[in-house]
Amino acid sequence: MNYYSYTKKDLLIAVCCALLVLVIAACRLTSGYSVWDDDPSAYMNEGIAISEGRFWEQAETNFFYHPSQLPKEVKNNQLIYVWGYPLLLAIVNRFVEFDRVLYSSIIFYKIPNVICVALLGGSAFLFFRRRFSAFFAVTLSLLLGLNDEFVKWVNVTAPDLWLLEIGLTAFLLLECYMDLLTREDSFKEDRKNQYIKRSIIAILFGAVLWYAHELRLNGITIALTCVLGQLICLFRNPAARGREKAIWHFLPYIVFSLLTWITERILAPATGNVSDFSRASLETFFRHCLKQLVQFIISLQTFLGWYQISM
Repeated sequence: MNYYSYTKKDLLIAVCCALLVLVIAACRLTSGYSVWDDDPSAYMNEGIAISEGRFWEQAETNFFYHPSQLPKEVKNNQLIYVWGYPLLLAIVNRFVEFDRVLYSSIIFYKIPNVICVALLGGSAFLFFRRRFSAFFAVTLSLLLGLNDEFVKWVNVTAPDLWLLEIGLTAFLLLECYMDLLTREDSFKEDRKNQYIKRSIIAILFGAVLWYAHELRLNGITIALTCVLGQLICLFRNPAARGREKAIWHFLPYIVFSLLTWITERILAPATGNVSDFSRASLETFFRHCLKQLVQFIISLQTFLGWYQISM
C-alpha cells in the first residue's frame, strides 16, 4: 500500500490533465458513425429503449437480432445486455432525441466517452502520483489518456473506455480508503470528521464497484480484485485490523450489494454468458493467453523505455 497525502497542487494538476485530454478528445469527435453492427448498436438501442420506457420490449428484440449463437442463460426469449453504459446513452437521449432519418444527433451520444477519457487522464495522474514524481505521473497519465487508440475510440458507443476508467478509479479509491483505515494520524482527528471522510469514500467506492459490475459481464472481477487487495493490506498491515474498523472494511461492499439489488429490481440483471466457455477449446484459450502475454511484454518495454528517459 502506497501512503500519500494529496496536495492542492496535485489536485490542480489532475484537473489540468483532465481538461487537456478533454479538449483533444473533443477535437477528435466525428459527426458520422462507422460501427453500426454488433454490440455498439445494441448498446445504443438499449439506451434509447431505457429512455423511452421500452426496456423489456428491447430485450425481446435483442433475442431475435442477436447475430451469433445465444448463451444458454437466455430465458423467456429475452436477451438483456449490460445496461450500465446504455444508462449514460439514455441520459443523452433525454436531452437530444435520436435522429432516425439523417442521424445528425449521433455526435451527442459520443460525449460520454469524451468525458470518460478526460476522467481517465485525471484519475491516472492521482493513481501514479502515489508512486512517482509529479512530472513522471503527468507523463504517464497523458500517455494513457492521449493514447491514439483511446482517443479514436470515443467515436464508438461501447463501454470499454468506461470500464478502464472505472477500474482505475476503483483501485485508486481502494488505496485512499485503506489509507484512512490504517494511518495512525487519521485516528487522531475529530471522530465526526473521521466518520464523514470514511463514509464519503466508502459510498463512492461502493458505487464505483457497482457501476463496474453493470458496465460489463466481467466487471465483477474489479470488485473481486479490490477484495483481494484489501485482504493483502489486512495481512501485511496490523494497523488495518481491529473490531472498531471491521464494519468499515465491509461498508463499500454493502453499498455495492445494495445498489446492485435495487437497480436490478428496477431493470434486470444482464443475461450471463458463462455457458460460452463450454464452446471454447483449450487451443483457443492458450492462444489468447499467449496474445495477452505478448501485449503485456510490449507494454512493459514501452513503460521501461519512458521511465529511463524521464530519469
